[in-house]
Amino acid sequence: MGKTNTQHLLVKFVVFVLLLFSTHALFAQDSRIKVAEAVPFVEKEYVGVRFVLAPFFTQKVSGTIQSGLPSVLEIELAIRDKQNNRVAEYVVLRRISYNIWDEKYRLDSADSTVYFQSFAELQKACLLLKSAPFIKKHRLRADATYKLHVRAGLKLISSSQSRKLAGWLDKSYQETETISSDESSSGFRFGLGALVSLFMGDSVEKAGRSGWQVFPFSLAGKQE
Repeated sequence: MGKTNTQHLLVKFVVFVLLLFSTHALFAQDSRIKVAEAVPFVEKEYVGVRFVLAPFFTQKVSGTIQSGLPSVLEIELAIRDKQNNRVAEYVVLRRISYNIWDEKYRLDSADSTVYFQSFAELQKACLLLKSAPFIKKHRLRADATYKLHVRAGLKLISSSQSRKLAGWLDKSYQETETISSDESSSGFRFGLGALVSLFMGDSVEKAGRSGWQVFPFSLAGKQE
C-alpha cells in the first residue's frame, strides 16, 4: 500500500470518528442570523417581503460552504394583526452550495438557480433576499399596521446530507487518485487540517435559531 493510500485511509478514519461525535453536536445546529430590515412589496395583487440580513458569514460558515458542504438558509415569516391573530405565514428557503471542481457558487430557491464566480458575490446575494408573493393584497387593510414576526437561521448541513458525507468523501478520494500533486490547480481543498477545523473548530455556533424578531408591517403607500 502506497503512502498516498495510507494517508487517504487515515483521513477517512479521522472523518468517520469526527462524524460520530459531531453529527448531533454541530451539523444539526443552526447558525443564528439577524434580520436588519423587512418590508412589504406588492406584485400582481399579492404581497411578499424584502429582507436585508446582517452579515452571517462567520469563519465557520464560510469554511463549511467553501469545503463543498451545502448549507440551507431558512427565514420563517408570520404576519399578525392588532389582536395577535395570525393572518399569514410563509417560509423562505435558499440552498447555498459550492462545487469544488468547477469552483462555482450556487444559490437555489424553489423556482430559480443562480451561479456566482466569487464568494463575495454570493455573500452579497444572500444578504439581500425577498420571498415569493404569498398573501393576497385584499387580505391586508391598507390603513392598518400589522406585525411581521421573522426568525432566520442557517443550517450548516442537513441530517440527510451528513449521512451522505461518507459517500461524497469516497468519490472525492477516488478522483484524487488521478490528480497530479499540484492540488491547487485541481480545486481539491479538503485536507485533513480543514476537516478537523470544520468538525471541531473553536468557533462552533451555538444551537438554535435566533429568536423571533418583530417589524411593523403596513401597505400604506405601497403600489405594484
